[in-house]
Amino acid sequence: MPEDEDSSEGLVVKATKGIEQDIKRLLSTLETLKQDLAVENLWVPSLQEELNPSADPFSTALERLTFQLAKSLRDFAVALELRARLERLVNKFEDLQKDIQRVIDAADDIEEYYPSFSLDKRHMRLGLAVFHGRDDLVKCIAQMFQQEETPCVCILGPCGMGKTSTLLAVLDSSLLQQRFPPGSRVWVPCIEATSANHLVQIALYSIGNAWRSANYVRRDYF
Repeated sequence: MPEDEDSSEGLVVKATKGIEQDIKRLLSTLETLKQDLAVENLWVPSLQEELNPSADPFSTALERLTFQLAKSLRDFAVALELRARLERLVNKFEDLQKDIQRVIDAADDIEEYYPSFSLDKRHMRLGLAVFHGRDDLVKCIAQMFQQEETPCVCILGPCGMGKTSTLLAVLDSSLLQQRFPPGSRVWVPCIEATSANHLVQIALYSIGNAWRSANYVRRDYF
């Protein structure tokens, strides 16, 4: 038994020494690796500084995020301003459309109230080919229109007595033609000038060459 115990203890001691040797070799290897890593760690900061001396990944990312956010906010503000301007333009167009519609409605009302009223060119009626007996009256009326202050002449009488023919003779007189050129003589049928406003409008459209070219009253003999 003692021999067996001695042999067992010897084996344990031998195994223990072997383990100790292995541990030492492992520690030596680890120390070598530690030294190698230390050398490599010395190169990493230098490489980073060489590639980008002021590079800070967190700061760089934060700056980029701030820049993009500021740009997005500016774009959003511009979009809001454009939208506000477009809304104001739409409101102005709507108001203008309402005003135009009111003008159209008013014109429709006038046309409905005066359906026969027209501002086209008027033509004088033809005078009588033979006109006798009123030469003195025609000359008197024509002389009245030669004054500085042009008078208003009204010829009254029953139907058929020659009021229109007398007026046409006055318009054809040489005195009146010298005083008023053809573009200043206006023929307004009384059945169409149903109001003072219509009379003024017809007169303006008849002599107003500034509004419409060739829109004047002329006498047609053909």
